[in-house]
This record gives sequence, structure tokens and C-alpha cells, in this order.
Amino acid sequence: RSRHQRRGPLTAARGVVCSAGPSGSALDGLQPSALEADTIFALSSGAGVRAGVSVIRVSGPHAKLVLQRMCPGGGGGDGLPPPRRAVLRSLRQPGSDVAGGDGGGGGGEAREGELIDQALVLWLPGPRSFTGEDTVELHTHGSPAVVSATLEAL
Repeated sequence: RSRHQRRGPLTAARGVVCSAGPSGSALDGLQPSALEADTIFALSSGAGVRAGVSVIRVSGPHAKLVLQRMCPGGGGGDGLPPPRRAVLRSLRQPGSDVAGGDGGGGGGEAREGELIDQALVLWLPGPRSFTGEDTVELHTHGSPAVVSATLEAL
């Protein structure tokens, strides 16, 4: 696939478009509007760097939905943490409000609702964010497996 082909409303920051249509993605079932800006995500702590913590940022009009689908529960009625506050949440394969258990299994394709990691999550609503857009920061463990699973889920 070309670096500039569109497959959905969630785009990797390097220009590689990530699918939002297949079942199990954080934005499953959404159709992009011609008037909407892309929602982008990127590993902001550096690829290939050995680190204890990795930071993945999601920015754009669908960042809030990503947070609600991948980190369900907690907060007010909308499930969002208080703005600009780090909270500990279970980061899950999108599409399920599974409570308890880690999905088990080990290996193979990730299942809906399967636990990816325990992460510090920040909700930075626009326009009071660095990009001026709604932004989510996911502070995960730095393991390549955790980073890869999180980016795949997005």
C-alpha cells in the first residue's frame, strides 16, 4: 500500500495510513467525512529505543473515541478521565467492555476485549492541547510487544 492511500479516519503520523474499518480496530465502523481532519497516532517516545515506558499519542477528532473504546470505564458518564490528569487504566483490544481477566491465551491474534497493558492515560481536550485538537496520551510499558499490540489496535 502506498504511503498516501486512505483506508480510514485513523492515520499513523509518518504518513502510513492505518485501517479503521476492519473489525476490532479502535474506530471500527466509522466512516470518514470529507470535512473532517484525520485522527493520527504515533509512538512519540522513539522507535527502537529500549525504554521502561513508551508514549503513544493520538490526536484529532476521533481521539476521544479511541480512549473510550480502548480504555473503557472510570471517569464520569462518558468514561473519560479528568482533563490533563494521568489515570491508570486497563488498555484493551477495542470493542469490548470486558471486566476482569486478561483474555488469556498467549500468542496468536488479539481478541476483542483482551488486555494489552495497564497504562497511564491522559485526556487532553482541544483547543487546550499542543496540537489544538483533542489528544490522548497512552503511557505504556516499553516492551516491544506492548507497543506493537497498542499500535495494531489503533
